[in-house]
Amino acid sequence: MRVGEVFKKFPELLGRKLDSSHYYLDNDGTVTRLGLIRIDGGGSADHVARKCREDIDSRRTLPAFSRLIEEGRFLIAVATFTDEKVAEIRSQVERLKTPVRFRLEVIPELVNLLPR
Repeated sequence: MRVGEVFKKFPELLGRKLDSSHYYLDNDGTVTRLGLIRIDGGGSADHVARKCREDIDSRRTLPAFSRLIEEGRFLIAVATFTDEKVAEIRSQVERLKTPVRFRLEVIPELVNLLPR
């Protein structure tokens, strides 16, 4: 979603210094959630989990976003480049103890975008 679309549909979810340019609507067939896309840039799985924690904590400062999180209507989608990295990231985000759901996806072509 473009920031303008987020502003029109969910103005209460925009905040200063809050990156609002990576949202999408995620529908699992029964529930539609606001999703945030995070791309693995090649850092450690621990680094990815820390960035996800920061994403969650920064959004909790907004009451409307905090409600969305507590109601289970927010998720973070992480795209990475191998099944092994998905397993490592899954292990780390499970430790976050949060109501936020995670969608972990493998996009092998991402490896071509990483610094060598």
